[in-house]
Formats: sequence, C-alpha cells, structure tokens
Amino acid sequence: MDPKEIQKSQKDEIKKIIEDYISKYCAEFHEQPEFIPGKTQIPYSGRVYNEKELINLIDSSLDFWLTAGRFADQFEKEFAEFLSYEKCIQIEK
Repeated sequence: MDPKEIQKSQKDEIKKIIEDYISKYCAEFHEQPEFIPGKTQIPYSGRVYNEKELINLIDSSLDFWLTAGRFADQFEKEFAEFLSYEKCIQIEK
C-alpha cells in the first residue's frame, strides 16, 4: 500500500475515534431537551447546536480551517443550488 494511502487511512481511523468521543461527550454534557411546541421555552439568545454541529466544529479545527475552508465551499455550492444560482460567495460583515 502507498504510504500516502496508509497515512490517509490512519487519519480517517483517528478522526472516527474522535467523532465517537465527541458523540459520547455531547450526549453526556450537551443533551438538549425534547422540543414540545407550545411548552418548550425558546431562548432569545445563546448557543443552539447539536451533536452534528459539534462534530463539524472539531473536524474543521483538526484541519485547522478556522475561517473559510471545505465547509464554507460546501455551503456556498449547496446554497447556490438551493437558490438556483450559478454561484454564491459568503462574506463576513
């Protein structure tokens, strides 16, 4: 096997282990209550996220993309498709 393929395989294995730990951590310390319409209070501010968003945050930081990166590229592409535009570019205010 090519050394680059071995390295990628190891990287993927380690990322999977990290993802599993993030899932466990999120379930233990960041569990969100079930939303019940008309009963559950909706916060006017604060952090609202789920396990998938926490995993994406850690995943992007492992690649050290702290601003725009592959997730921004994916968002721009999918947002353009959603709007039926050829291209979209996100900007920061």
